[in-house]
Formats: sequence, structure tokens, C-alpha cells
Amino acid sequence: MKRANEHAPDKRRERRFSISQMIDVRFDRERWVHARGIDLSITGFRCRTMEELDPGTSIYLQITLDEDTDITAEAVLIHTETVEDGMFEAGFAFTAFNGSSRQHLETFLDHLE
Repeated sequence: MKRANEHAPDKRRERRFSISQMIDVRFDRERWVHARGIDLSITGFRCRTMEELDPGTSIYLQITLDEDTDITAEAVLIHTETVEDGMFEAGFAFTAFNGSSRQHLETFLDHLE
């Protein structure tokens, strides 16, 4: 059986790369939550978390790209869905990068191609 969107073109603007990094996400001023990265692009990322959020929620995040490089950024939740065992899969779009984080992310993604 085919899914309804199986033949629909991918509407993403940028190529996404599979990742398995942990992502530290701050949903409010004081609460950090760990999430497991699924994929990453220069425009956003997808992750799994135990936190259920509403689309439109703004977050602050930190991702360790490699041993020497962390990036920090802000993002907004675009979509979420419930997956197995009380986990949620969430897709975020970056809204701002701190310092040289965007350049570090571009370099990291270039090495994955």
C-alpha cells in the first residue's frame, strides 16, 4: 500500500543529511531537554524527543557537530507527530544562528556530501 504523499516532490529547499547527534534544546528560559537528531540541513533539522510541543514554538538549541565544534541557534517548530513509545518526531526551521554557527554548519554539511 502506498502512502498518499509517496509520489509528491520533496518541498525542502536544501538537502538533508542523516545524523545521530544529541541536540540540547531549550523550550523555555530554564528548561533544557535532550533530543536525538534524525536529519540536518542548513535550513533546519528533525529530531526525536519525549517532549510534545505545538507548532510555532520557538526554541534555542545547541548541537555538537564534531569533537571541536558546537553550534548554537534559534529555531521554530514546523511540525510534530507522535511515534512509538511516547516519543515525538519534530521538524524545526532555523530562524537565527549565533556567532559563526552558520559557517560551522555549512562546513560540516559540505564534508557530508
